[in-house]
Amino acid sequence: MQEIKDKTIAVITGNCSINEEADAIRGICSAAKESGWNVFIFDALTSFLEKKDFHLETTIFSLLNFQSVAGVIITQNIMNEKALGESLINKCREHGLPVISLGYKSSLCHSYTYRNEDFIEHITDHVIEKHNCKTLNFVAGMKNNLFSEQRLKAFKRSLKKHNLPFDKKRLFYGEFWEGKTLMEMDKFFESGISVPDAFICSNDVMAMSVISKLNEHGYSVPDDVIVTGYDGIEFEHYSSPRLTTAKCNYTKLGALTFEGLLKLIAGKRVPKLQSIEPEIIFTQSCGCQSNVKHHQHNLALKAMSRIGGMRYITGLTHKLASFAACSNNVSSLSHAIAGKGFYNPNTWILLNQDYASPKSSLVYSHKNPYSDFVDCMTVSENYEHYYDYPPIRRSQYIPNLNKIISEGITNLVFINLSFGEENIGYLVSSYDDNDVSMYNMEVFSQNLSQGLSSIKYRAKLEYMTVCDVLTGIYNRRGFFAKITSRMEELSYNEKENKKKELVIFSIDMDELKFINDTYGHKEGDWAIKKLAEVIKSTGGPSAISARFGGDEFVTAFISSENSQSIISSFKEKFSISLNELNSKSGKPYSINASIGAKAASISSKTKIEKIIAKADEMMYSDKATKKRSHPRK
Repeated sequence: MQEIKDKTIAVITGNCSINEEADAIRGICSAAKESGWNVFIFDALTSFLEKKDFHLETTIFSLLNFQSVAGVIITQNIMNEKALGESLINKCREHGLPVISLGYKSSLCHSYTYRNEDFIEHITDHVIEKHNCKTLNFVAGMKNNLFSEQRLKAFKRSLKKHNLPFDKKRLFYGEFWEGKTLMEMDKFFESGISVPDAFICSNDVMAMSVISKLNEHGYSVPDDVIVTGYDGIEFEHYSSPRLTTAKCNYTKLGALTFEGLLKLIAGKRVPKLQSIEPEIIFTQSCGCQSNVKHHQHNLALKAMSRIGGMRYITGLTHKLASFAACSNNVSSLSHAIAGKGFYNPNTWILLNQDYASPKSSLVYSHKNPYSDFVDCMTVSENYEHYYDYPPIRRSQYIPNLNKIISEGITNLVFINLSFGEENIGYLVSSYDDNDVSMYNMEVFSQNLSQGLSSIKYRAKLEYMTVCDVLTGIYNRRGFFAKITSRMEELSYNEKENKKKELVIFSIDMDELKFINDTYGHKEGDWAIKKLAEVIKSTGGPSAISARFGGDEFVTAFISSENSQSIISSFKEKFSISLNELNSKSGKPYSINASIGAKAASISSKTKIEKIIAKADEMMYSDKATKKRSHPRK
């Protein structure tokens, strides 16, 4: 990985398709491209931020191979979860890697931030002093969130400076998004509290949501009420009226952070804290400017793009659900979606080894998220000719990484695949600085996780219906389904298969009751499992072996060989294998079994049950002979 490490950094982020995170990643990747560096973006779809705990999505960070990068940037979305952010910084330091916190001041590492402390205060000062506002509502973000609390304190400082009271009834938390803000505005209007002179909002999204609700209730902004925002996001350009806000250029901050990290990698001195001031823009929503350019045409184009993307994702979600419902295994799903199921054609999907195998008892969780080797479900359609899908080491990320980077795909996004409490694997795609495309990839990964999970649990359910839980070989139902299927295949070509015979062995353990009564049922179960292993290994891959119940087993062969030769060979190998097992087991008892066999030519008139019954008769005859020869005292 040395060749990659010398020109690669990692970015640890969450929901990199939206707002500040998207802008910061865009700035990092643009600066990295100009400098000839690669960027590996580890993107947690941060539902944990709402749940207040660490969810499986964050396990994507454990995929980071510290030997593959020269430095790390951690964005504010992750750093805001203090314990998570600090643990990641400590891991970087353990590996001797320079690390920078972007958008969040940390005492543990270098930080590049915007000064958030004063600018809400300046905006509040402005509406009080310039526009003579006396009654103000404050729309905060999340409770106990660093940025939200900083902005609330700045608001309170301005009120105190102007001898205005702070009224708790005029504070509500919009949680930085439109849905919660709209609900809180509904509660505000239902409360009967008078409409204030101004709403001071902690970000632009909430400010635009406030304006929407005010308009709905017949209030005009800014004629009746002033509304201000914060952050200066791109969508503010499409707001009507345009927002008074503090513009934080996170694209610029991302580029500066990358440049600072390169200096640290080169061993140069860098100030521990670099703070950049936002630009305060006083415009229409506070009544300062009337003629401000709107970008309605651009908004229409962007809206069309987003609607088109969501339509595509909706169709893809339905396609994935349909494929998953019809797929019996991961392989069939991968063939169904390969080359036509992705929003981004440069996409790789890697699953924990044997993820969907119904026989696998491994469960990958938060503590153990990935297998050492991962299975390639699909690789980028542009690189399929390089690869034949064997497992790779997880530390390699994707197959032929060096070659792919050398051909121009230098920025990669890693997204975790998980569903419920189980980790499935991860998805990798080339970075697209179009936030709509990135958002759709994130949605695709979640839909894919659900589809993969449904395949696994259907396979497991099917396995449980046709296989014996104790031994792992077929049960009676599974045996008849498999042998009937084989027989039907042969009946289509009866002339060509007229020489084939069906050979069935009936096998019954001797003295299982004695083992259970003397040594306990746990030992009896162990003996049954070991006998099943001997039966399966003796029959080999061409045999259909089943446990019919208790200590009764059946094994069937379909072969053109001489049936007596098959019977003699099986019995000889079976006896040798049992003797080897007993000699090595160290148990105070021996595992023995009686056996009977019957063969019949295959035709459309072949009755499997009758052949089994004949084999049973011969097995019981063998058992009776043993009892006469070796009576238990």
